[in-house]
Amino acid sequence: MIKKNWIGVSILVCLLLGVVGYKYYKQSNEIKISVKEAGGIYELKGDDFSYLLGKGKPVIIDFTASWCIPCKTFNPILEQTYEKYKDQVIIKIIDADEHKDLVSKLPIRAIPTQLFFNKDGSPYDPSKLGIIGFRGYSKENSDKIDLTVHEGAFTEEELIVVLKDMGVDVE
Repeated sequence: MIKKNWIGVSILVCLLLGVVGYKYYKQSNEIKISVKEAGGIYELKGDDFSYLLGKGKPVIIDFTASWCIPCKTFNPILEQTYEKYKDQVIIKIIDADEHKDLVSKLPIRAIPTQLFFNKDGSPYDPSKLGIIGFRGYSKENSDKIDLTVHEGAFTEEELIVVLKDMGVDVE
């Protein structure tokens, strides 16, 4: 009788550990960021990408760092662009040094790097623009682009061309 109770308790403990372990595994593999307003542009710190991609607007997520010289030139361009087109586009900035955990889950090889998504949440396809620095990433054994990345900074003119191509009404 004691042996049967012991087996039952052991099975229950194993099931509980399995459920807790699965939840921990699932959470550790999600990309989490929170949204906090910072001077007209949002800084991401812990919500998730679905929050951004579910807004029906094109999305640009910029990975930056305080020590990055090109970032110091590019960030004001992003801020001005956001102010002009904030009703039509979402522009987010993430400090790569503060979010190494997130950066390690993405194909980021240099700072600044931007991720681009169309208003339906799909990866933006810049292939017809001819702007240097864009790369598309696909899952293994797939021709479909799952993530569009740009390394380096843009000039204001280049950023406007990209926004126009993404469907933003640039005057």
